[in-house]
Formats: sequence, C-alpha cells, structure tokens
Amino acid sequence: MKKILLYFIIFCAVLSLSAQTFTEWQDPRVYEVNKLYPRANIPQNNEYIINSSFFENLDGQWKFFYVPNADERPTDFFKTDYNDSGWGTIPVPGNWELNGYGVPVYVNTTNDFDNSQLPRVPVKGNAVGSYRKWVNIDKKWKDKQVIINVGGAKSCFYLWVNGEFVGYSEDAKTNSEFDITQFVQLGKRNLIALQVFKWSDGSYFECQDFWRLSGIERGITLYAQPRTRIYDYKVVADLDSTYKHGILDIEMTIENLDSCPKDQRLYISVNFPKRDFKTEEVIFHNYADTIHKNTVGKHYVRLKAELPEVTPWTAEHPHLEKMLIFLSDSNKKHIDNACVYIGFRNVKVEDGLLKVNGVPITIRGVNRHEHDPETGHVADKRIEEDILLMKANNINTIRTSHYPNSPEFYNLCDKYGLYVIDEANAESHAQGYGEKSLAKRTDFKRATVARTRNMYERDKNHPCVIVWSLGNESGNGVCYEAAYDWLKDQDSTRPVQYERALYDRNTDIVAIMYPSADYLSKYAQKKQERPFIMCEYAHAMGNSCGGLQNYWDTIYKYPQLQGGCIWDWVDQGLLTKDAQGREFYAYGGDFGENMPSDGNFCINGLVDPDRKPHPQLAEVRKVYQPVTIEAVDLDSLRFRIINRFDFTNLLDFNIFYTLQPDVAHETPKHPNDFLSIPNRPIIGFLNQSLAPHDTAYFTLPESFIKQWIPDTVLPGRDVMLDFYVVNTKGTKGTKDTKGAKDTKGARGEWGTRGEEGIKEIGNVIAYEQFKLPVPTRKIEDFELDTTFAEVDSFSIIKFKDIKIIFDEANARISSIEKGGKVIVSQGPELCFWRPPTDNDYVDAHGAELWRRIGFDSLVRKTSYYSFGTKPWQGGVIVVIQSEMMNCNDEIVMDVIQLYQIRTSGDIVLQNTIIPHKWVEIIPKVGVQMKVSDELVTTEWVGYAQETYKDRQSCGFMGHYEAPTDNLFHHYMRPQAAGNRMNTRYVSLFDKKHERMLSAQLIGENCEFSIYPYSDETIEHSKHTNELQRAGYYTLNVDYAQSGLGTATCGPSVLEKDLLKAEPIYFNLHLKIGEDSTFIPMFIEKNIQIPHIGKKKPKPTLTSVTKSWVKKVVLNTPTAPYNNKPDTILMDKRIGNPANFHEGWVGYFGEPMNMKCALNENQNDTLTITLSFAHHPSQWVFMPQKVMVSYSKNGKKYSQPEEVALPFDPVLKENDKPRVCILRHKIPNIKYKVKYIRIEAEPVEKLPAWHAAPGEKAWIMTDEVKIN
Repeated sequence: MKKILLYFIIFCAVLSLSAQTFTEWQDPRVYEVNKLYPRANIPQNNEYIINSSFFENLDGQWKFFYVPNADERPTDFFKTDYNDSGWGTIPVPGNWELNGYGVPVYVNTTNDFDNSQLPRVPVKGNAVGSYRKWVNIDKKWKDKQVIINVGGAKSCFYLWVNGEFVGYSEDAKTNSEFDITQFVQLGKRNLIALQVFKWSDGSYFECQDFWRLSGIERGITLYAQPRTRIYDYKVVADLDSTYKHGILDIEMTIENLDSCPKDQRLYISVNFPKRDFKTEEVIFHNYADTIHKNTVGKHYVRLKAELPEVTPWTAEHPHLEKMLIFLSDSNKKHIDNACVYIGFRNVKVEDGLLKVNGVPITIRGVNRHEHDPETGHVADKRIEEDILLMKANNINTIRTSHYPNSPEFYNLCDKYGLYVIDEANAESHAQGYGEKSLAKRTDFKRATVARTRNMYERDKNHPCVIVWSLGNESGNGVCYEAAYDWLKDQDSTRPVQYERALYDRNTDIVAIMYPSADYLSKYAQKKQERPFIMCEYAHAMGNSCGGLQNYWDTIYKYPQLQGGCIWDWVDQGLLTKDAQGREFYAYGGDFGENMPSDGNFCINGLVDPDRKPHPQLAEVRKVYQPVTIEAVDLDSLRFRIINRFDFTNLLDFNIFYTLQPDVAHETPKHPNDFLSIPNRPIIGFLNQSLAPHDTAYFTLPESFIKQWIPDTVLPGRDVMLDFYVVNTKGTKGTKDTKGAKDTKGARGEWGTRGEEGIKEIGNVIAYEQFKLPVPTRKIEDFELDTTFAEVDSFSIIKFKDIKIIFDEANARISSIEKGGKVIVSQGPELCFWRPPTDNDYVDAHGAELWRRIGFDSLVRKTSYYSFGTKPWQGGVIVVIQSEMMNCNDEIVMDVIQLYQIRTSGDIVLQNTIIPHKWVEIIPKVGVQMKVSDELVTTEWVGYAQETYKDRQSCGFMGHYEAPTDNLFHHYMRPQAAGNRMNTRYVSLFDKKHERMLSAQLIGENCEFSIYPYSDETIEHSKHTNELQRAGYYTLNVDYAQSGLGTATCGPSVLEKDLLKAEPIYFNLHLKIGEDSTFIPMFIEKNIQIPHIGKKKPKPTLTSVTKSWVKKVVLNTPTAPYNNKPDTILMDKRIGNPANFHEGWVGYFGEPMNMKCALNENQNDTLTITLSFAHHPSQWVFMPQKVMVSYSKNGKKYSQPEEVALPFDPVLKENDKPRVCILRHKIPNIKYKVKYIRIEAEPVEKLPAWHAAPGEKAWIMTDEVKIN
C-alpha cells in the first residue's frame, strides 16, 4: 500500500469590489482593482476548460478607437448605447503600432517618455486605445461563475461589461482574470469594453531592451466554471533522496460561491490515466472534504503521497504525466475537474551547485524575447519553431527575458524538454542602480512583489521552470528583498536568482551578466556557497559571439561555473518596405522623425527575425555540444571521449567515423549540408557505453591504419578523420566495444551495423574532426611551365588567351582577361580594412583605433618599381616597394611586393609587410580583387561555415560549392561577413560552370570572403535594402584578420585573437583558366628580391612599443572602482566595458588627476594614449575635457594642452556604448621630460535626454601609455 499523508486547512475570504477612480494608472500603490487572485488553473493551463462548451475565445477583430493623448480618450465609450460606427477595427491580440496606430519606438535603457515626474507618467503623448466587442453568452452558462481572462495588455487597462465597471490591471505579461457573473446577461448580446493606456506607473517596471509597443498583446478568453469549483492547485512532483520514487504534494484551493443550507460533502479524486507507475491504484480516490453550512469562500486541502519508481523529468528526458483532478458532490457526481501535466523532478542548490535530481547540470542557454517581424510582441506562432530550433542546436535552457512568456511556451518546454529561468516582468533600467532606483522606493514595493506573485502563481506547476528570476537591471533594495522573501516562503523547491543582487543575500545563484572568462575563473578558484550562472553573456549583436569557446573552456574547468544564457535568441527587426517597395527589417529610429532610439541595439540575436540562423549559431551548436572527442595521440590514433550529458548514456546515440583521404577529391556539397551523412564509406562505429559526466579512452585498431590511411600524400593535402554523434531511429548496436580495440564488424571495424543502421539517422548532436599526421611526398616530383610570355609594353602582358594589364601609377594589376572576357577588373591589391562589425565600432582595439591609425584611407607611395622579363625565365617579374601612408602623412607600414606572372596562367605575388613601430593592431592583412559578376559559383576546400579567429570551433574541413551570392550573410545592419578560415583554395566558375579563377596562399591556408558589394557600400548602408550590387564581386583572400569579440556588451577581442602589427610574409597564387581541377602550388624556387636602394625595410622592426611609464599616481578613485588602480592602468589590457568591476578605475562626479613618471628622460616627440569608457545608460561618460602637461622635475609643468575628443559626449546621438582611445602628440620637446600630468574633467551633469538628468556622471579610465 502506498503511504498517503493528508491534512486539511480551511478558511474563507471575502472579495470586496472597488470602483475605479481613473487615478490608478498614476499610482504605484494601485496595480489592480477587483482582479481575481492569480492562479495556475486558467484555460491555457487546463485543457478541460478549453475543450468544454463553457469556453469562448474572443480573439479576432474588435472595434477600436485610438487617441494620441490620454486626456483625449472617450469617457463614455463603454456604454451599451454608445455609437461606435465611426470607429475602426484592430486584431486582438495585436500591437497598435503595427496596425496603423502610433509609431514603434525602440530604446534600450531609457524610458520612452518624460520620467521627471516619477512615479507619474505624462498625459501628452500617452496614447489610449478603446476596445469594444459584442459577445453572445449561452443560457446554459446559468448558475455558473463567468470569468474573463485577459492574457496581457500594455501597459494597463480598465474593463467594463455592459456599461458597468469591472476592474483594472497592470503587468502586461501575465494573465488578468475578473469575475463578470453579475454583469453579464445570459442568452443575450453582451458588450465587453476595455481601455488600454500606453503608459502608466507600471511602465517604470517595463523598461526592457525591446520595442516599446502597446495594446492587447495576448489573447482574451471567456469561460464559465461551477459555483463550487477547483479554484487552483499547486502540484509539487518531487523525488525522494534516491531520486527513484516520487513524492506528490498537492495543495488545492476549492472555492464555494453559494451559501449552503447544510453541510455539504465534497469528494476529490486524483489519477494518472497514462502513467508508467508499476502500481495500479488511483493516487487519491474520493477523499472527502466538507463545506460547512452558510460558508462562502475558499477552502484549502493538502494531499501527499509517495509513488514508487517514477520516471523523472529532465530537459534531456522530458517525461510527463497527465494528472486528472476531479471534484464531486455528495452524490459522487463530477462538478469540476482539472488536467495538469506534471514531471517528477527535484531542484536545489546544494554544495554550491545547481542540481536537478541530485545531479549538477550545465546551463547551455539563451535569452528569448517574444518577437515576430510582422506582429511584434504577438508571437505565439513562433514558440514551437523556436524551441525545436534551439533543441537542434544543443540549447537546453531559456531565460524568459525579461518577463513571463505566453503560457503555451511553458507547455511546450515541458513537452520537448528545455529548462526555464522564469523571470518576472520587472526592469526599471532607466532609474539606474543607485538611490533613485525603483528597488529602493517603498511606494513600489507591493507592486514589485505582485509581479513576482503573478509569475509564480501562473507558472508554479511547470516542471520546466527550475529557477525563478525576480527581474533584470533594476538595482537592488527593499523591493527585491521583499520579492525574494515572499517567493521563498511560497516555494522551497526552486532556487531564486536576481541579477542585480550580485553577491547580496537575495539571490541563490550568482547571475552577474557579461563577465569575462578571467572574472569567472577568479570566482571559481576557491569554494563558493553559490554557483555562478551568467544570466547574459556572449552578446550576439551582428557578426559576433567571438570568444565563446574561451568561455566554455573556463566553465568546464571549474564545477561551480555552470554555464549561462547568451544574449539573445532573435533579432528584433520589424519587417517593412522602403519607398521602392523593397523589404527590410527595421530597427530603432526607422519610424517617424526625432523619435527616441537606441538604433540597432535590438538586433542582437542568434537568428534573423524570420528565424533564419545567423552563422554564429553554428558556433553555439558546436561549443554547446554535450559530447566531445579529443585527440590524445594522433600518431597512435588514441582518443578521449567525454560525455557531458547530465542524464544520458552514450548508448542512446550512434557514434561513427569516416575518413577523407583527400578533402579536395570529395564530391563538393553545399556548406549548409556539411553535417549531412557522407557519401564516402562509414568505416566504423563506437557503440560506447559511457555514463553522464564520464570520460573514456579508445584507440582505433591497426586494421584501420592499414586499410584506410595512405602512406603519403601530396603536399598540402589533408587526411581528415571525422566523428559524428547522432540520434537514430534505426538499429541500435548489439555490441558494446568499450573502446573498441581489435573488434570487427560488418565493415571490418567497430560495431555490428552496416549502412542500414545509418539510413534513419536523425539530428547530429556532436561532431569532431582531426587532421591526421600523414607524411608528405618529396617536392622534387614536380615541374614548372617555362613557356615565355609576350610583353607588348611595360603595362600589358599577353600569353595564350590571357591578358594582364598593370596600372603602373597605382602599382597594381588593373585587369585580367581570359578569352576576351574580363575576369578581374581590379587587383589583387593589399587590403587592411574590413567594413566594421557592430563590435568593431565599440571595441577598444576596433574601428575607432583603426581609423586613427589610418587603415580606412591608406595611400600607397611607391618608392621603387621594376617591370620586365628578367631575372625570371619563362615569365614576367614586377617588383614594387611602397610606403603605406595615412591622411596625416604618417608611414603606417613599408611594403615590398614581387609579382611572378607565368605563361601557365599562374600569378605568384610575394608580399613583405613591415608595420611601423607605433602601429600595434591591424584589422586584417590580405588582398582584395574585383572579379566579374558572371562568376556565379564558388568552390573551395576549407571550412564550411563563416569563421573568424575567435569563432572557429564549428569549422568543418570539406569540399564545398555554392552560388556566390549565398556566401555573404546579410546581417540586419550590413557589416563584414562571410569570412571562411582554413581555406586551402577558392575557385570561381562562370555560368557554364567553367573554372575561371582560383586563389590560394602558398604553403599555408588562407581566409576568404566574397560578396556582390563594395566595402564602402557595406560600411555605409544602414539596412540590407540599401545594399546596391557593385557590378562585380569583391573577393578577399586574406592572410589573417582580428577576431570579433563581443564588445557591444561584453569583453573585447581577447589579446590572443588580435592581429598584432608584426612583420608579415605571405605568397599569393592566382590561377587563370578553366582546368577541371585546380592544382594548388606547393613548390617555389628561391627567388632573391633585388636590392632596392637605401629604403629597403629592415624586418627587425617590432610592432609593440614598450610604454615609457614607470609609475602612475592618482587622486583617490571612487569605491568600488579603486582596487589597485596603478596596476589596472598599466596591465596592457582594456577593461570589460560591460562590467566596470573588471579592469577600470572610476571617479563619480569628480575630476581625475594622474601623474606618470617615465622610465627615463625623453626629449623626443611624446605620444600619450588614454582609454575611457563611454556607456551613458550606466551613467558613464567620456570626459568633457582632457588636458596634458609635462615636466622635468615633477613640480613645474608646461602649459596644459587640450586633447582632441572624438565626439561630444553629452549629445544624444553619441549615446552608444564604446571604449574611447584618445591619443595626443607633444612634438619637438626642447628639454628632457620625466613626468606627464593628465587631467580629465567629468561631464558637468547628466544631459536632459538621460534617464537621470542633472545627476553626476562617472569617469571610467583604463590603460595609459606614453611612448
């Protein structure tokens, strides 16, 4: 017999009705009037309600009237005799601004209204929408309680039925229910009327980083329930200490609305119609409860039971039980019922770890906004699509940023298996984190707790919800301490997190956003009481997510680092058209004139608004993969396999491997299909039994080496060993090889499966690739073509049907023709610039620094030019020496180029690049060509995906072919894209599929990108519709380029991923011709670069100049940004602009005074380089004035010189976060200098457009360098 613990608590409560005053929307103490207490037993959570005859969906067209100002709203529209014939209509749910009423506004951290009268909001500009709908209510609803459920309306609404006031509610992202029984007329038409305000005091809570849209955003339903009914239920489906047996704890609320003349006996039954339990008993059968006579109100019943051998719920194995609850009268007749899907699981923070079912889990998460490109915040149709796409890309957790999602979202997360960090609808970013924060205002305390309550009561029964979140970026204080305490009293089965609590008491998880990997490492190096799970990281704005692998290398190193949630899932672009009818995705500032805007900061997802994946999603999929295979010793083919699943044995998957003896001879496939099942033989299987969190070692058998791996390969040809881990619906392996050494199967290798076991393979959840160390054949086996070229002049070279024209004035090839057709219309020429990414614009080592050096406008000054047929026999040689100058006539680098043009159609370009010593960072180094737009197909051997130096874990070496137009990803704001690393060669084909041009770097792999636009067009286009085809393709063949980072909100490009300005040597090989197969060039005869006079550059120049600063003395910085300031300023690392606790020195409202002592006296030109953060939403502004002076004794200083600022820090147009690099030169110093003084004055006060106008501003400074 199962053990059942029952106990019963009864009390009654009387709901009092209140009248409206129409001041509620201006009073934070009033956030609801006459609203039913929130609960889980709503139609969206109970299929019995939706499937009954007492349910009606009111979604569809409603009569609608819009006014732009609150004082213009109609005040009698709710009356039944009101004439609305002149009104329009609007869909419900639907946002006003996307249905022709008002203008969409996007701002990030500020309110979209004048907040100077906090807690009041303006009347002017505060649009109001009035809704009316006539509804027939059947007579059979008699003797029932009639309830209206409003899924969500922004920002507040008043409700009337048949001309009578019903209630008021705020909180736009949770359901509001009202009892309208006394107002409806059964068997007749009934008027439902709502009035929705764009702004209310509740809007201060709804300052999230998304479009500020208004209206009824979720559906409205009408339903009826018995007068005695199941009001609510809290179901805790826990596990015992063995995590094998279930503990079911049900707290039920039964409500009786009628006074009984005598005691009434009620019966409760609970059962599982489709359960896996080994017992057949109904859990609770006709448990008796009594409603005493003359009693009206709520009764509370608690039922507990132990259930043997249940199947637990996890995100990896989302096993649900359908539980039915029946309420019966004294005659055992059902009077009400409920259906709830539960999952048995246990969640807790224990030993400093977040555990599910006793197991520390890994959060491979994303943040998700509700967004649809056409319907805005009405996005239910996207839920399942999002979840399935996330599951396919190894994402296991969603943080509902920053509000509870639609109820259907939780139902599907329960079903498909995703952990949810459920977040209350609370973000008051505009008021900052200081004393003016809403978190510290007692008049907002009850409303803060109510928003947490609304979330909890609605979502409490969902097994997917494993963590509650109190909100986001709202400061910390009495409000969130109260919310935390309330929630912990209600629910002891889940941890609670709050990002802005940082390390305070009111968070069970340290959830700090955008820390660096170094910051994480420092936290985890000693045992902590709480785990660290980043609520936001890896800001995915534009071409981004650089450094993701670095994060996860750190996370896997320390158990208390349990992952995080990438910001964020979807680009919040709104589909619109320009004047020419061309579609594009709009972002902030694209609607109306002089509108508040934070530009494209809402465009930071892993997928487009239509859910087309961005290239970085491939990196997320790879880095998040829960199975890893690592090489221990490739010579002996010994490997290590790590199972990073939390609950899944690897026997649930097929693991097989294949060999590419030469990638270039594989059949080319589209890069999107890089993980499709290969046509080549599947050589072996790993039927590996490996428990979660376990590691095993295996060695490939010798027969594999003898049968499949060649003894030698041609130079540059790669032998690749590929592993795949896949879900399968097909045949499971019958033999566990446990390392599989010396086992044989159908293919003479591991396992027992042949092709039939692979035909039904599903999603590839993990993959690995290894280049095998196979010896290279000797180079003497190859010969070169020695046919002579015909040189018509000093600028035209002809041989066969090829013509090459040199532009002597610009020292470059001006065109290449083949058979009378222009193949290349310009280049190859050296290129050091890329159209900046969103991160480049704000990275301390990004576009601002690049422009100051002059990489965007380099001019070649040629000092030596030689053109002729000697000394190279069989072709033409051209030697060019140049200085690359910026607009200030400073030499950025010296360049020597040597062209060898061969009659075989080969062009070899040797490049020697020597940056000058003051240059530290280069965006990229390579060559750029303008090639014919008839070269419509591109083939390459290299990585399938868009990859960069700090985003290449996903790279999969293969032979690929695709339409040339498909190889540039159109980010919402155009920017550098489409780069592919580790490329052996790239070839371009014409419309007849004849190979016309091929390119490689001799002796090393290159990076390439190709697109039908000029760099200038990409850089200056705001949206994709502005991209005008150039009439040619831009082909980049690069030696290297800097990484991407996540500096839009997070760490900059890591030091190791920057392209340092050091001497660079690379050799480009171009092949002109239509050979069926491109043969890369691997052998070069030694060619001596001729002596070129006195200006021959010396390759001994170094790129990183040592700073002359010996010691820094500062006035006292403001706590907490005063930790080791002298170290921070000289550690050669720019701080994290998303977390000023990492590497910054701060001053609040006071000037910074810095004195630098130099290593030695200097009397040359001095260059002072300073770094300041500019992040207005965090009250951090670049100084309004910076002065520099110098001294030989530290006592008497020169007249201060003002440093030029790159922009005015107080202008609204300059509010984008960034790191500012200031550089100031002091030329022709007449005496030896030993000391430099730097003075920085803060912005006098925060400007009028700021969320806190008139307040003091911060100065945040980092690196100082003098050379």
